[in-house]
Amino acid sequence: MNWDLIIFLIILICFFVGLILFVKKAPVYFAKYRAKTFGLDLTIEEAKIAQKNFCIKKEFFEGVKGIREQHKIPIEKLANHFLANGNLSNILEGIKELKSRNRNVDFNILSAIDLAGKDLKSEIIACDQEQLLQTSEQVNDSLKISLEAKYKFGFPESIWADKQPEEIQRKIEEKIVRFLNSWEHTEPLKTEQFLRENILNIDFWEKELRVVLVQQTINSKKKK
Repeated sequence: MNWDLIIFLIILICFFVGLILFVKKAPVYFAKYRAKTFGLDLTIEEAKIAQKNFCIKKEFFEGVKGIREQHKIPIEKLANHFLANGNLSNILEGIKELKSRNRNVDFNILSAIDLAGKDLKSEIIACDQEQLLQTSEQVNDSLKISLEAKYKFGFPESIWADKQPEEIQRKIEEKIVRFLNSWEHTEPLKTEQFLRENILNIDFWEKELRVVLVQQTINSKKKK
């Protein structure tokens, strides 16, 4: 038996197996090394996900690093968002703004808003600013009713809502008009209570107007 030949074949097989494993693992280790150059320490599994999805660009690694410093989000989600032409810098600014306001961070919501082309920081700031509303007097045969209110465009429910104060005022005035057309009582206090509890209640503000009510004052008085 030619032992020299057998040993040579074993060495040759080991060499080719090692070469195959190296060729297979090299891109993953390259992704891990490249991430490290941007200050991002990935596990082998995370580097494999980045390499598999061709997410080895500078903006991806820098975006992941910044987001991880603020909130824990799986790299799979960040890679999918990046591949969909998402802006990780926009996501990062949105997370920072939410955390500064002690609000919950939901990546799925932030991702959808970013992919819709909206600036997350601006949207969050706009949603938290109080708006003042004053309706004109609405009347029937017996009563006059007007309303003063403060409200906010709550995040994220109102991202897709119409943010025109004039439109919100119009909807409220129409609601009061429909109410007055069917309201037969003439007592102002009773009218105000019914409006507050059944017509212009929290459900109306949040579900129909899609805003957050801060305060409202309903003024009802008898028509002279």
